[in-house]
Amino acid sequence: MNPQSVTSRRNFLKLSAALAAGCALAQAGGCSAGAGESSYAETAALRYWSQRRKGELSDFEYLVMCASLAANPHNTQPWRFRLFQDRIEVYADRERNLGAADPQRRMLLMALGCAVENMTVAATQLGYRSRVELDAGQRFALDGHCATVWLAAGFPRRHPWFEALFRRQTTRSPYSPEPVAETFQRDLDRLCDFPGIALSWYRSPSQGLAVGELVRRSARTFVADAAGYRDGMEWFRLTRDQWERRGDGIAIFTSNAPWYVKQYVEWFSDRQDLQGEMFSEGELAHVDEVSSATPLWCLVWSMQADADARVRGGRMVERVYLEAAGRGLAVQPLCYPTEVPAMAAESRHVLGLTAGAEPLLLLRIGRAPLLEKSVRREIREVIV
Repeated sequence: MNPQSVTSRRNFLKLSAALAAGCALAQAGGCSAGAGESSYAETAALRYWSQRRKGELSDFEYLVMCASLAANPHNTQPWRFRLFQDRIEVYADRERNLGAADPQRRMLLMALGCAVENMTVAATQLGYRSRVELDAGQRFALDGHCATVWLAAGFPRRHPWFEALFRRQTTRSPYSPEPVAETFQRDLDRLCDFPGIALSWYRSPSQGLAVGELVRRSARTFVADAAGYRDGMEWFRLTRDQWERRGDGIAIFTSNAPWYVKQYVEWFSDRQDLQGEMFSEGELAHVDEVSSATPLWCLVWSMQADADARVRGGRMVERVYLEAAGRGLAVQPLCYPTEVPAMAAESRHVLGLTAGAEPLLLLRIGRAPLLEKSVRREIREVIV
């Protein structure tokens, strides 16, 4: 390729990277929904999104399948499950992490909480009574064990969030300015019954401006951190074949970028481009766009910083996702304010938290068209 064509290619990518950055760094939660289920049910890596019946799977295997549809950072799917006659033990796959982009493994622990919440929803639907025991303290450091879900036979009951398991998504696009009904906020406040976990909401124009500016400043601080940005982009899959074959990671295909941008990125970009200014500038442009097009912000936070609290916080994050999906609302985490240490003091001030509290995840909520789903690994790969 001659130098002129290289320059043209890079200029095109640089201009279009803002559209491609929907899959960019520091977006926790990896599944964007598609407009038609038949299109993604045909692909092995996407078929679980349409499997509303257990089929040939055992009950506990189906619970693991539903758990694997949970939100998680960069679609790392950092979980393993051990099945027993009366329980399922949940472990962290500690090799599947974001490195310097998640140095305290806070997002990893929250992902496990999201998976546990999905499991309890599916258990009710299948006729099991579930009880969750957390043990993400010393056990997490020892062998990655974080939780045990005890299961006892009961009677099948329709769970109001069961259908939402398959509709839940991370929607990386601008949202409609239409206000989100206050009943959504009030209902979730009632559902936040985990010890030490709380929700804060930001819906007024002045609050939205302040939170949006915090997100934009945090994003720029994060992108300037070469180590964190590099480790996060390790999970970016350039081609659809690689993405579906690996069954994990983020890709441009779940963004709202035009088809020609997706095609160009797949055909002509390379790993070197991922670390270059075209993608970082595109990510910042994307953050600027979506943070100014958000009618409601929600912060999930903990009254203290410990591993079990982060798992409980993850369960609450998944409840926000599922309740939103049930109401036709879109959700996208913007993790920059909670994951950039240099912004900790400013984040606490803007978000209204005291010194002892730990912000866990900032979510933007609104209405937007559904996008393509993201891939999932085979459940045989996550069952110990």
